[in-house]
Amino acid sequence: MKTEISQTVEILNMKPQNEMFGLLRSLQASQMVYSDKDNSVMFKVKGDRGINKVKVILNIMNTFDVEFWNIRGITCNRKDEIKDIYNDQLVQAIWERVVLV
Repeated sequence: MKTEISQTVEILNMKPQNEMFGLLRSLQASQMVYSDKDNSVMFKVKGDRGINKVKVILNIMNTFDVEFWNIRGITCNRKDEIKDIYNDQLVQAIWERVVLV
């Protein structure tokens, strides 16, 4: 695993605002898949908005792109996308898209 991906996972383990646990634990993240090819990590979440997969990509500008997916069987629907967010905004942005706040 590349250093960039492990740093991304460290950021994802930070706490969302007003929460007790880190993001990955709060969303009951599982099935993590890492890709060195596109500097990304994808994981399954339990959320309230029909989103069950989140893909976080470290882009060339050293910011993050985040894709929110609903995957059921062979049906894949991208529900939302955020482009070019900084690491200090990443956890809260994912939290607000996945959980009803």
